This record gives sequence, C-alpha cells and structure tokens, in this order.
Amino acid sequence: MENGDFGSESPTTIVYADDLARGFLGNLTPSIIPHFPYQGRGQFYNDFQDKLEIFSDNNDEWVLITGVSEETYHHEFEPEESKSNVFSRARAYDQQLHLLLIRMVVSTPHEVASVAFHDMLRDATRPVGVMPRPFGGYRWEPPVGGKVPDQAWTPNRLPRGRPHRWPSAVLEVTYSETRAKLRSDVRYWFRASGGDVKVVFTVTVEQRTPQIIIEKWEQDAHYPGRSHLEQVVTVSKSGHRIRVSAAPFTISFESLFLVPADNPEHNVIEIDEDALMEYARTVWKCQGFEPVERV
Repeated sequence: MENGDFGSESPTTIVYADDLARGFLGNLTPSIIPHFPYQGRGQFYNDFQDKLEIFSDNNDEWVLITGVSEETYHHEFEPEESKSNVFSRARAYDQQLHLLLIRMVVSTPHEVASVAFHDMLRDATRPVGVMPRPFGGYRWEPPVGGKVPDQAWTPNRLPRGRPHRWPSAVLEVTYSETRAKLRSDVRYWFRASGGDVKVVFTVTVEQRTPQIIIEKWEQDAHYPGRSHLEQVVTVSKSGHRIRVSAAPFTISFESLFLVPADNPEHNVIEIDEDALMEYARTVWKCQGFEPVERV
C-alpha cells in the first residue's frame, strides 16, 4: 500500500500516512478527472473558455490544474483573492502536490442536492430541540491545503476548548462519475482538521438513472489516521416505485453537536424512509425523473 493511498484491507476504510506523500488529491488520476498544466493567468483564462462548452455538454464537473505553485494559488485562486468568475471556480488546492481542483460546471442537480440535504438535516434535528448552524466558507490548513465544502455545520454553542475554525460535520456532493473525488474530500476533511470534523456526508447523484447514494464517514476514535464508511443509503426509482435501502439514515447527536444529548432518546438522529424519498424526489425533479407540480 502506498503512503497516503486508500487502505487495501477494506473498501470501507481510508488509510493515510502522516507524511502526506500523496497529498489528498493524489488519487485523482487523469483517467478519473482531466488534467491540464497551469501556464499563466492569460493561458488559463483562454483554456477555461475553450473547454467550458465541451465540459457543459458532457456534464463533467471537475478538472485538475497541475503545477500551480503556492504563490500562484494564494495570489490568483484563493477565495479571498479571486475576483473573476473563472478564477473563483477553484474548490480545492493540494499544497503537497500543487494540484488545483476547478469546478467547470455548476449543475442544477448538484446545487439542489446540496441545499435539499441541509433542509433534510434541519428537519431531522428539529424534534431534538436543537439544530446545527450552517458553517460556510473556505478552510485552509498547511501543509495539507485548502477546500470549500458544499455544506458544513457546527453547533450554535461550542464546548469549552473547541476551536472555532472547523465545522463538526461536512457535506460533499457529486453529479458525475467521479466518486473518487468524494474519497479525496473525505481524506481532506479528516486529515486537515486533525479530527475536529467528526462526520462527513457524501452524496452521489447519478446522471443517467434515478439513483442517489448517501454515505456517512466517521473518523476512527482509536486510529486517528483512519476514517470508516459507517453507513450507505441508496434511493432508486424503477417505474413509479421508489426503493430505499438501509433506512433510516442515522447521525450521532454527539458527532453533530459535540456534546452528548441531554435526553438519551436523542442520542441518535434519524432521517426516515419518507424523508429520504422526498429528498430524492426533490433532486429528481430537476433531472426530469420526477414530474414537476404546476400551479
């Protein structure tokens, strides 16, 4: 097993070494996501415009720009510095490998899946009497790099001694065949936060069929270098029938709010089958797999 690569002993475990030799984007080879070299600001702008129509036609979301120095990244692409729409498309920077992940296409299903998940989580936490606070913005941690989450949450009140800079939970969504990117996302959040991020949710929205895969990753409490896939829920549609596997989707109260629940009955937050089906329908409507209600 290579340093920093996925663990071979289990497909549900990500293992990475302390030396960060492969960075967190190192698994995204050209066969998974197209790679293009950075050749200056002007050339990047021209290349982006040339390739944008091709990527839009193919519904491809991501491209990796190679050879982006730290100085170039901080000067041109860091969210606080990027001024134009093109340069603000950066979503992750691997400081070890000088790789920049660019989001080429902002797809409607991606955005709907992200916002609707937040709504679903809010509704699931309402019965316990407390809801997490959205935690937006860009995260940077040397020597790992930087990233922008699709969604993130933190408790309204943090436990004593808990730093403010990291959320407790993160969501990452993909609307393409780049599930390997989600593994890189998981790798980043657990590694860069040093364990302050307690749970990562990933959502894969299939492009060509009505199917959504929701995963829950948690860091191993006994092995800080490992994160485990704790649950997978699949929502799919065949004809008019919707099937949900492994419901309910469960979330530890303590992972989300960083303290034990006052009421033991609230130790586990549940998203039931009906809520998962409604979530899927919301996403499928914008994909054309579900009819849209007309007023």
